[in-house]
Amino acid sequence: MSDSLQSVLTAIPEAFFHRLEERLTQCTAVAYRQAQRTPPDAPAYRMRLGNARYFERAEAFRRSAEDIGLHYRYEHVNTHAFALATSGPFRITHAKVEHWGDPIEQKEYKQALARHNPSSGEPGARRPETDPDSPLFAVVLVLYARPGTGQDETIPMRLGFGIPTCDLRGWHLLKTLDALYLAYAERAPKTLDQARPVLRADPARTHQRSS
Repeated sequence: MSDSLQSVLTAIPEAFFHRLEERLTQCTAVAYRQAQRTPPDAPAYRMRLGNARYFERAEAFRRSAEDIGLHYRYEHVNTHAFALATSGPFRITHAKVEHWGDPIEQKEYKQALARHNPSSGEPGARRPETDPDSPLFAVVLVLYARPGTGQDETIPMRLGFGIPTCDLRGWHLLKTLDALYLAYAERAPKTLDQARPVLRADPARTHQRSS
């Protein structure tokens, strides 16, 4: 297990991801129903669906962070507000991707947040000038069905979590939520069965003693 993955498992409660998965599944269906007010073949449908997905995703992220007690705040860039939750050394936001494994958008404010992140996907790839105690920028990722492809638009295609590289051109760590759950399970301490075995009496010997 890599040090980065170990840090995620230690710093972020597993319950946060379970709440997110539940709410993101629900809100994707809500966004689809809202977009259906516009005919799917109309040019405005994609824009309406995209806007609904963004606002529903942001609400799911906020409520999940609050449920677990993570510190949560909004950062403002021009007229745009984006959410940040803090857990241990991680500052976490949310984003969609067009294809799994694609980097997130290289927007200036995201580059500023990721400036202390590792420079590559290699273990221990932080830049020498980076303060090891600086916060790391991390992202909850959602892959949606693309309109017009026949895919189910009422559920997310894939959910995951990643630590982007400092230039936002790749990933230092990228896991689906299912892979994260497996890592949490493997990390959990194994409990030994302390129950004493119960010995059954031998019927033949019991009969000999009584005779």
